[in-house]
Amino acid sequence: MLTLPLSIRWSAERATFALLSAILFLQFLSAGLANPLLALQIRALGADYWQIATVLTTYQVAAMAAQYYWGRRSDRLGRRKPLILLGLAGLTLAYLGLGLITHFTAAYLIRAFEAVCFAAYNTASLALIGDLLEQRAARGRLMGLYRTFGSLAFALAALFGGSLADQFSLRLPFLLSAGFFALAFLLALAIRERPFTPRPATPAPGVAAPLSLRPALPFLLVAFTWYLAMTAVVPLWPVYMQDLGFWKTDITRLWALAAFGEALLMPLTGHLSDHLGRRVVLATGLLSCGVVFALYVILPTLPWLLGIQALRAFAFAAFIPIAMIYATEMTGQAGRGRAAGLYNTANGLGGIAGSALGGTLAQVLGVTTMIDLAAAVLIGVGLLALSLLPEPASRRPR
Repeated sequence: MLTLPLSIRWSAERATFALLSAILFLQFLSAGLANPLLALQIRALGADYWQIATVLTTYQVAAMAAQYYWGRRSDRLGRRKPLILLGLAGLTLAYLGLGLITHFTAAYLIRAFEAVCFAAYNTASLALIGDLLEQRAARGRLMGLYRTFGSLAFALAALFGGSLADQFSLRLPFLLSAGFFALAFLLALAIRERPFTPRPATPAPGVAAPLSLRPALPFLLVAFTWYLAMTAVVPLWPVYMQDLGFWKTDITRLWALAAFGEALLMPLTGHLSDHLGRRVVLATGLLSCGVVFALYVILPTLPWLLGIQALRAFAFAAFIPIAMIYATEMTGQAGRGRAAGLYNTANGLGGIAGSALGGTLAQVLGVTTMIDLAAAVLIGVGLLALSLLPEPASRRPR
């Protein structure tokens, strides 16, 4: 088999990196238009706090069930592109459905379908990015650059999503999101990847398994905790802010401020993780986000919220792209789909717990108490991660 020199191969793979970045931009453009308004849309269709939470939990359950399957499937295929296409086609249909339904009960089925499709896209695209960056020394910085396109798109969309909802209809952002996913599908048709030889389901004697769960467990617990807190607080944050008297336009612009900050900071935090290590930057993200949640309760007014959202931007930039690169560094190419699937499964488990607990605690104890509890969990786990989380396998000395 002919092997191209690394410099030529990377030059050829830049086109794929650019395509994946453009697709991520469109995916987050869709999410930025619709996701900040999802809880409001569900409430407008007749749901209360608990019912909003159960709709969100349905998504998390379906995603968790699908993530590892899709990752393993991509490893068995020796390709990522087919799952990316499948996922984007399904997401187009799901957001179209969310924009057309007339009662929140239909959202249960649509969100479950959306979750399965997003799991296919998300797991396969993360594995493919890991494949592209495997031989690059500045993997953290490049992953930060890749993820920057997502945050930038989310920020741009969030600036206008609330305005569109206020001036026209809550349905319009969801319908526009469906169009952006359709465009992403068309771009994905042009992806070129180098197929690899799948590892046998049962390794030969003396051949190591592609991924060992035990060394990955501390990181997976960290990812679980992050998404536990995020899915408890973030989906209900627009409702909390609306109850404090903020307009939908104000809410989405505050969200956009944090996303713009993420876009600026992610290459920097990725660079820092290349030099300081993944552990330090990940733990800093956890601690910073815990402080942000506490401040949402203590100082929920302008101009304080501007500073809080800036800190939120740093927290997300310190955690999200570094967790993504950590997941791709846990094993080699033949097992990277499984690694991405395990990471996304941990996210899904955290999301299930967070969606269920967030809505339930908000209904029973109040939204502010729920946010305070999430802050305490993030700070506690952040301190543990700072001292106990190992570096990923590919970055340890050999």
